[in-house]
Amino acid sequence: MIEAETKSERTVTKANGKKRGSGVPAGTAEAFARMEAKITAAVVDADKLAGFEVASTVTAVLGALPAIQGQREAIVGALPTHPIALLDELEERVLAAWHANVLAVHANGAKTELAPLEAEGKRLREDLLIAAEPLAHRELVDRRKLSDIRLGDAPLAADLTALGDLYASSWTKIAGKTPVEKRELERAQRLGAELALAIETQEQLSHLAELGDADEVKGKALALVLEAYESCRRAIAYVRWSEGDLEAIAPALKKKVARAKRAPGEESPAPPSVAEN
Repeated sequence: MIEAETKSERTVTKANGKKRGSGVPAGTAEAFARMEAKITAAVVDADKLAGFEVASTVTAVLGALPAIQGQREAIVGALPTHPIALLDELEERVLAAWHANVLAVHANGAKTELAPLEAEGKRLREDLLIAAEPLAHRELVDRRKLSDIRLGDAPLAADLTALGDLYASSWTKIAGKTPVEKRELERAQRLGAELALAIETQEQLSHLAELGDADEVKGKALALVLEAYESCRRAIAYVRWSEGDLEAIAPALKKKVARAKRAPGEESPAPPSVAEN
């Protein structure tokens, strides 16, 4: 970032459709919030969910989504009574299920520990602020930005990101003139994103506990994805019957195959078909 930023802008931003530093598609938390009422009210058929994993399912559906959406006009024209709202809501359901799965993972023991991240972040923030003062005095870094960080009330995560960007934007001028190493400013940028994500996750986990068991909520979110996807597959099978390219547009989702343990020397049996039509 080269231009001066306001405090509100010094938050972890989204880039290239993904939350910075997380690898998560943008909008998952927002989609979960919008779908919350439907997820809570969903009725789950355990038999239909058996074998499906959220991660692989939502990845497959997201991959097929553009092709499915490309059939919307044909479906509406050929099947005027088809519940097209399920197609329109498919992406929202997928993103909500992704978020529910992430929350369930954290709730089941992989909970982000904030304390170590915050302790490291406070030390790094102070080190970078102290080292930046002589650089600002010599006009090698933007003093106004530095003052905004030092005197502002932005969250620790935002300060770390801003400090990392402050050093990075002037690195060609300050390299070799500061005790700060490049790995430290890169760590500040990553840590800012990690802290912001960890705080958001903790807040979401607190809310999730109000909705019920994390695995149950995840199952309901997955059920909504399967319902919408299979509805789209049925409609596409009809409108593309002559072309016979249903599997190219909306492939059947795969169930996870449980592999039985084999005795030493025993050959593996041929895997059964796991396509869910």
